Amino acid sequence: MVARFIVVAALTTCVVRLTGCGSSSPVDGAGEPTAIAISPPTLDIAGGEARSFSARVTDAQGRQVVGADVAYSCDSRIGVVDASAGLFAAAEVTAITTGLVTATVRGTSLTDTCAVTVRATAESRGYSGSGPCKDCHNDIYAPWQQSAHAKMMREYVAGIPDVPDPAAGGLDATKTELVLGASGQRREFLTLSDDGSELLVMPRRYCMATGQWMDIDAQDWQQRPWRVYCAGCHATGFSESMTPPGVYAEASIGCEACHGPGAAHIGSRLPDDVVRPGVLAPDARDSICASCHSRGRSTDGVHAFSTSYRPGESLADSLIPVADGDTAAFWPTGDPTIVVSRLNHQQALDIARTGSHAPCTSCHEPHGPTGFRAQLKRDPDNGDLCLSCHGEVDPVAHSHHPASDTGGAGVGCLQCHMPKTATSAVPLDIASHRISTVPPRASLATVAGDEVLPNSCMNGGCHQTADPANPEMPVYVYSTAGLQAAQAKFDEWFPPPQ
Repeated sequence: MVARFIVVAALTTCVVRLTGCGSSSPVDGAGEPTAIAISPPTLDIAGGEARSFSARVTDAQGRQVVGADVAYSCDSRIGVVDASAGLFAAAEVTAITTGLVTATVRGTSLTDTCAVTVRATAESRGYSGSGPCKDCHNDIYAPWQQSAHAKMMREYVAGIPDVPDPAAGGLDATKTELVLGASGQRREFLTLSDDGSELLVMPRRYCMATGQWMDIDAQDWQQRPWRVYCAGCHATGFSESMTPPGVYAEASIGCEACHGPGAAHIGSRLPDDVVRPGVLAPDARDSICASCHSRGRSTDGVHAFSTSYRPGESLADSLIPVADGDTAAFWPTGDPTIVVSRLNHQQALDIARTGSHAPCTSCHEPHGPTGFRAQLKRDPDNGDLCLSCHGEVDPVAHSHHPASDTGGAGVGCLQCHMPKTATSAVPLDIASHRISTVPPRASLATVAGDEVLPNSCMNGGCHQTADPANPEMPVYVYSTAGLQAAQAKFDEWFPPPQ
């Protein structure tokens, strides 16, 4: 299956020898050579692969000259070629490299050239894949295999757990190569373009929460290459310098997505030969997660992710984040200090605005499942997660909400400080990562529109309907008057700075 080549063979070096030949048999009695034609005339090849060249020498009447003495040469930057046999071995390169292979009839000025493009490989770029990591780090590798990261992009095989049959959504399962997604939001499917040069996201996605299919980019999906819009965050080691459509070192989010190319470390076992996020400066450390959990454009202006970022660097050098004023990405609030995401893949942009919050890994376990949603390290609903750092906070006094049966606040930290404001598969299925309240007044700018920004007091149905068990609980509606009333109570409990 094509997907097996894309997923597995990206990390293997292939050697291919094809013998060119003339288009007609040699003709006895041919005259002096007057022309030479090299075969193939163009060549696109991965570094480390081999290819045999041949040349056809003809006389003035177009007859092939028997026994013509042909010599081959090439530009050294693209590889080496056997001068007599024409066997070309492409160089191991780290970027697309071009040059010529030349065929010459010895003793004459007759030459012809083949334009050669040599492409990088996973190996030439220093990637080893995640497999070798288990030899020393199986305690991490084993749970990683069950993580959302490891399953972010998989070969499609009928019957994979948590992956629906594409045919149920009107897609051609026989042409489905790969499946994207491993979280509780959605599944999308990849197919090959007609010429096999591009992976394309098929025009329907499956929503895990509702069990329904929905259209995505139905009108122009064949003009939206996966490598431009998605590849950087669903595969490890993306590079346009590699042979399409497999322009990555490893499918899904492997070890090297966060720790950088690992071949040197695999060889030396030295800790300094791999990126260790825990010893990086905060910006470089946080850039690792942000490289996928941010929305923006690469500095090349083409890709929807950074194409040159490597772990250990600052993402700011290679990604232009979406502007705060972009109302497709952020809710209009009328207050430049309250910037609230309305789309997924913006968690790092949210966190950056908190100024001093702990790194992503203080809450999330990147290496595998924890038993809590989103690979959170502690229970996010009973206060354990937040109170593990903020133990000085009295949840009941702080929240001004009645105690629950277990003694904690009747409302969780996340309901106020991380309301669901962003959308992935269905509206409002992603929590804001500002780690700060969204005051009711922030919703005023949207109350007259088709979509209203959920705020910390009125999200998820809170304060929307009367509670017979708590008759003193105020009820607010999403109107100007209702939001103003909610804001008044909010200011009473949390007075604004003077």
